[in-house]
Amino acid sequence: MLTANVLIATDSPEQNQEIAQTLQRYRLERAESWVFADSYVERLRFEVDKEWYGELPRTYFFNAQGRVVTSLSGVLDHAQTERWIREGGKES
Repeated sequence: MLTANVLIATDSPEQNQEIAQTLQRYRLERAESWVFADSYVERLRFEVDKEWYGELPRTYFFNAQGRVVTSLSGVLDHAQTERWIREGGKES
């Protein structure tokens, strides 16, 4: 099973320094990470997910075809991730 992790900061571009410091603090400087390039973040959030109103953290799980099958707001614990993987990435 191919797995890819991408970190997406939904902060405005003005917060790039804080984002870089957070990535460094958690030793994630080499991880693929994206930051919104437009300061009108509400519109960008709507483009990501019409059901998302900006609550953080937000996690999306994708199936092998690249379709979102699960999205969760709030802190995701290890057990939730493991359960999703064991179930083969089925919708929940």
